[in-house]
Amino acid sequence: MTKFLLKLIIIFLFITTSISAQNEFITTWKTDNTGPSSDTEITIPTFSGETYNYDVDWTYDGVTFNTEDSGITGDITHDYGVAGTYIVAIRGTFPRIFFDNDGDREKILTIEQWGNNLWTSMQGAFYGCENLDITNPSIDSPDLSNLTSLAYAFYDCYVFNGDVTGWNVSTVEIFDELFGYCYEFNQDISGWNMSNATSLYYMFYEATLFNQPIGSWNVSSVENMEGLFADAVTFNQALNSWNVSNVTTMDETFYNTLSFNQDLSSWDVSNVEDMAQMFAYADAFNQDLDTWNVSNVNDMEDMFLSTDVFNGNITNWVVSNVTDMNGMFRNSPMFNQDISGWDVGMVTNMDRMFTGADNFDQNLGNWDIGSVVDTGFGSGLRNMFSSSGLSTANYDATLIGWALDSSGVASDGIDDIPTNIQFNAGNSNYCNGAQARATLEAAPNNWTISDQGMSCSTTNYFVTTWKTDNPGSSSDTEITIPTFSGETYNYEVDWTYDGGTFNAESTGVTGDITHDYGVTGTYTVAVRGTFPRIYFNNSDDEAKILTVEQWGTNAWTSMENAFYGCENLNITNGSIDTPNLGAVTNMMNMFNGASSFNANINNWNTENVTNMNSTFEGCGLFNQPLNNWDVSSVTDMFEMFYDAIVFNQDLNSWDVSNVLDMKWMFDNCDDFNGNVSSWNVSNVTDMYGMFSDATSFNQDISNWNVGNVTDMNDMFGQASSFNQYIGNWDVSMVEDMRYMFEDAVAFNQDLSSWDVSSVVTMNNMFEEATSFDQDLSDWDLSSVTTMADMFFGITISLTNYDNMLIAWNTDSSGLDGDGIDDIPNGILFGGGNSVYCNGETSWMNLDTTYGWTITDAGLDCSTLSIDSFNFDEIEVYPNPTSSYIYLQGNFLDLNTVEILNVNGKKVMTLNSNFSSIDIRDLSSGLYFIKLYSQNSFKTIKFIKK
Repeated sequence: MTKFLLKLIIIFLFITTSISAQNEFITTWKTDNTGPSSDTEITIPTFSGETYNYDVDWTYDGVTFNTEDSGITGDITHDYGVAGTYIVAIRGTFPRIFFDNDGDREKILTIEQWGNNLWTSMQGAFYGCENLDITNPSIDSPDLSNLTSLAYAFYDCYVFNGDVTGWNVSTVEIFDELFGYCYEFNQDISGWNMSNATSLYYMFYEATLFNQPIGSWNVSSVENMEGLFADAVTFNQALNSWNVSNVTTMDETFYNTLSFNQDLSSWDVSNVEDMAQMFAYADAFNQDLDTWNVSNVNDMEDMFLSTDVFNGNITNWVVSNVTDMNGMFRNSPMFNQDISGWDVGMVTNMDRMFTGADNFDQNLGNWDIGSVVDTGFGSGLRNMFSSSGLSTANYDATLIGWALDSSGVASDGIDDIPTNIQFNAGNSNYCNGAQARATLEAAPNNWTISDQGMSCSTTNYFVTTWKTDNPGSSSDTEITIPTFSGETYNYEVDWTYDGGTFNAESTGVTGDITHDYGVTGTYTVAVRGTFPRIYFNNSDDEAKILTVEQWGTNAWTSMENAFYGCENLNITNGSIDTPNLGAVTNMMNMFNGASSFNANINNWNTENVTNMNSTFEGCGLFNQPLNNWDVSSVTDMFEMFYDAIVFNQDLNSWDVSNVLDMKWMFDNCDDFNGNVSSWNVSNVTDMYGMFSDATSFNQDISNWNVGNVTDMNDMFGQASSFNQYIGNWDVSMVEDMRYMFEDAVAFNQDLSSWDVSSVVTMNNMFEEATSFDQDLSDWDLSSVTTMADMFFGITISLTNYDNMLIAWNTDSSGLDGDGIDDIPNGILFGGGNSVYCNGETSWMNLDTTYGWTITDAGLDCSTLSIDSFNFDEIEVYPNPTSSYIYLQGNFLDLNTVEILNVNGKKVMTLNSNFSSIDIRDLSSGLYFIKLYSQNSFKTIKFIKK
């Protein structure tokens, strides 16, 4: 009760104090708390490197300053004679208070007023003052304008929760351990100006209640964030807007932040070098960090140690400068991201890296562990997977990869096999990796490997069936397993596998192998060990393989040309497993020519495949769903289903946004009419023959973005059912439209708005497209070099054909050679069976002025005539002439006579007096005289000399 009344008195005194009393630095002390001075004494601590000259009122009443000691230049001790709680006021030159975890640090209770004192440093000021707080609700702010450091100013101030909201820290650079062990501190300091801060080292260490929104801080000058929120178990505020681009140290930044789980994906960590224990024990943290540039980091020791839920994506990290990954995922039970592509070539220590990481199961065979060194306990690979382990398939693949020096040159620094390594693989079992494991343990590698031993399930083997007397390069009693010369093999073969026990009849095989059964027949063959690729490549014994019975746990590296030409191949096992395609990027020609193949492979993992060129070409029986395939990485689909004549599946769910080439993709797919309407083809450049001979295809693809396509040659050639609106397509980049709709007999859509200004070739574009009759007069032919046989075998209506001739004879810009609607020269143009009438003048001008060679059905205006006027009764003479044109004959039904120049421009009109026409004012050249009756007309060419 006494303590409470004292606080009320103090507050009252300061509220009622005059302005003149605002200058003092005022504190409250309890003499009999623990300290080196006696129970009736206190000592004011100063810093030996500063200059002091101050006065003290040891029993300040809040109103009048009574100078009890004056001219003090350093520490001073005062004896009150009686133990108690006292208010102390200081004025004068007092630049720094310096407890620094020493002296009477437990005796000071509160700061009541900062005064107008100009502080030079707060480093270590109240360090260790475990009873210190600020309880005055109207306390002023200290003048910090002359200092740069607040390092451990309140460190170990266990109960401190003073109002520091209004502090001006704009000059402060060092905030190291400022609130370390301030268990009660939770003030809103979101408004602090941190623009000059360079170090936040352990600033909130063990500030267990702190959870304020400081995401708006300007930390752009900060270089050190080591331990910033370490053990700040309550903190969970958004920090994604922080600019951390100058930070070099993030060691323990979020160590044991039990509540923290905020998005940090936008952080620029490109200058960070140390991330050791950065998220260790951050139990709630689970964010994707894949966008981080960690290329300068060298230390990731214990980075995610004991992160209970972390499984964020970090697949694409560039860790090529990291040397220490000791314990990186130790006791992180949920982590299982694909980090197989990491470049760990500089890492020397992976001890305990996945110890207790129960869920982790990835193939690490591609890791370059050549720099790993075993120097004894806590080094190398000693406890890498202790209390955890990999599946047999991934352990096999890891052993196989690590036993291979991919450069082929020992000690060249590229994927070298380290020597004298103790490797703890934990609970892992091996099977196909037996040979690789033996290689690692043998001299000169001399590894010591601890694991759970060999365990070969029948599901581990690659199992196939063959018929020896089918055509092939080997004899009628032999078969040859084909391999690829660019791969490394070390495998065993059971030539007469019974489906149970594997009998290794051939061992240590490193390439192709031929086996003679002695008797023709059909045999089942099992392979285990290092067998990264099968490679028939349309040669040798491709007709002898009949089925794949089991893919096994083998990690395939490529499927390019794998079963190319295997005309008898199929998969008949309805419960077959799926191949491990995690490392496969190329499926080019995988089943090309496999004319019997029709297996359900919809559950295959194709997410990393980039090349599907000709994958199913010539698979004449193949018609299985592929809607579950992830093709998002594929760039090449050239001839993917070429000649797969019965294939007809819905592929609308495919993400083809990265595909560049779809040339002949569905060419000759007679039955294909699958939905592809939602495809994003915005990156495709080549659609040459894409639906050529796809006679059933008629899907709505009007929403396709074809803005990058340059080649549409034969795109819908012989696509006899196709008749969908595509007039809204952006074809402005297309250069080749040859044969585009050849024999597309159903197609008749409005294409008038197409921008064909880049098209060079249009020959045979609508050849035999017998339904097509559209007005293309708005087309810009500036770039065209040939239109030969463009409308071969079809008839464009008189109106549409006339409109095209007239428009194509007109440069709408009025400026020749500007690239805008220019009239091309020397064009071969096939108008098919079309006739013209009103377009006669334009036809002639294209022919005579621009050198076009036009083939069509000629001039025919008969469809316009419904009277009996006979133009043949009128004669025009002389021709050529220099002055007058004379008309002779029956003029009774002749209404109008027009004279047009060679460009079709009207230069003279007569409505009477037709017999004599004065043309003396006309320039020399070719002209046309046009005679009009009520319902028809006739054009006659003449020359003005």
